[in-house]
Amino acid sequence: MAKETTKKSTKTTKKASSKAAAAKTIHKKTAVKTTAVSTAEAKATDAPAIAKRDEAAEKSTPLKLVSKATAKRTSSAQKAVGPSSKLKKWNYWLAALYAAQSIAIVTIGNKTAVPVTVQYPSVDTLGSEAAGHQLIGGAFRQVWSLEIGWAVAVFLIVFATIRFMAGRKTRVQDQPGTDRGISTLRWMGFGLGGGLVIATIALLSGITNLGALLLLFASVVGGCVLALAAEVVIDRNKGMWTRFARLLGNLSIMAITLPWIVFALGVLGSLFWNGNLPVYVYSIYGCVALLFLGTILATYFYFARQGRWADPLYAERSFMIVEFLTASFLAWQVYAGLLRG
Repeated sequence: MAKETTKKSTKTTKKASSKAAAAKTIHKKTAVKTTAVSTAEAKATDAPAIAKRDEAAEKSTPLKLVSKATAKRTSSAQKAVGPSSKLKKWNYWLAALYAAQSIAIVTIGNKTAVPVTVQYPSVDTLGSEAAGHQLIGGAFRQVWSLEIGWAVAVFLIVFATIRFMAGRKTRVQDQPGTDRGISTLRWMGFGLGGGLVIATIALLSGITNLGALLLLFASVVGGCVLALAAEVVIDRNKGMWTRFARLLGNLSIMAITLPWIVFALGVLGSLFWNGNLPVYVYSIYGCVALLFLGTILATYFYFARQGRWADPLYAERSFMIVEFLTASFLAWQVYAGLLRG
């Protein structure tokens, strides 16, 4: 009986323990379900706040990027405006100096004038009589008398006008400091102003034929047009010197050098056949020839983009300085040698 009672109690204890374990398991499952439900409820409750936070983050990110891009554009524009305003001041100051010099030359210079003539074919009467048949020779006729002071003033005014126009067109997108760096006004100034400089020197050298003066003028203008064309070709080929660009550059140098060959022939004729050129004309030849050579070298360095010449803004200022020195040296050498007193 005792054994049976013991077995019964043992069975009862096992059943109680199994029921307790089952109760614990049910309690755990209930707790897990309760936790999941509470988490889901919390998420559902916070969903609008989370959505608003995400929307705010999405909106704020592009705004920051836009603000940074805008700041970069503003800073780059400010950097570009700095050199642009400096170059504009250079142009206006040089225009004022050119204009002041032209007024001074006309005001304080004398009225020395040279004849401008036209050559045309005509029958050489004396030569025909001596030869016994008709001979055609060249005849000259004076068409007007040109005051040298006004000739000097004209090329100074042309340079002043070009500089003033360049100052008016100086904006960020027009700057030679941009990637392209092509300046049409630069070559226009060199062509028109330089051509008038050469024509004035020719008048001082005794070349008074209007046709010859026009050819010398056109030679300089054509050389500058070819230089502009070479610059455009180099730019379109991303800075590469193509054969066509080299051809244009060489033709430009030949055209600009041609007037100096004419002047050299005149100097040789004066030396060999007892001619006479004033000393100040030799001085003009030397100074202006060196400055023209400097312009050619500056153009070569600029096309080659060597050293500081790779910066178009630096190159443009250098061209402006050479141009100003050429015009000013010639103007005041003419005044000192011919127009003073």
